[in-house]
Amino acid sequence: SKLSGSIVISTPQEVALTDARKGINMFKKVGVEILGIVENMSYFICDNCDEKHFIFSKDGALREAEKFKIPFLGNIPINKILRHQSDKGLPSIIDNQESEISKKFIEIAKNITQAINH
Repeated sequence: SKLSGSIVISTPQEVALTDARKGINMFKKVGVEILGIVENMSYFICDNCDEKHFIFSKDGALREAEKFKIPFLGNIPINKILRHQSDKGLPSIIDNQESEISKKFIEIAKNITQAINH
C-alpha cells in the first residue's frame, strides 16, 4: 500500500535538523504529504531548580516547520520518567494519563489529527 503521510522528528540542534531537511525534501520529491514535525529532546527540566534548560538549542524544529510551511506538531522534553517507561516498553499514556509527558503526547496526537483533516 502507498505511504499516505509522514511525520518528521528531530532534535533542535543543527546537525539533526540537517537530516530532517533531507527527509522533508525526500518526502516532497516522492509526493508523500508531510503532516508535520515534532521536536524531541527540546529541553530538560532540572530536578533542583525546576527551570527549563535548552541543552540542544531552542526551537530548531519550529523554525524548520515555519521555513518549510509545514505544521509544528509539538515538542517532547528530555524526561527521566519517559526513559524508564520506554525501557519497560510501557507507553506513558497508559502508565499515567495525567502526567505532563502524557499531555505532550496527547497534544501532538491532536495536532496530527488536525493536520490529517486539513
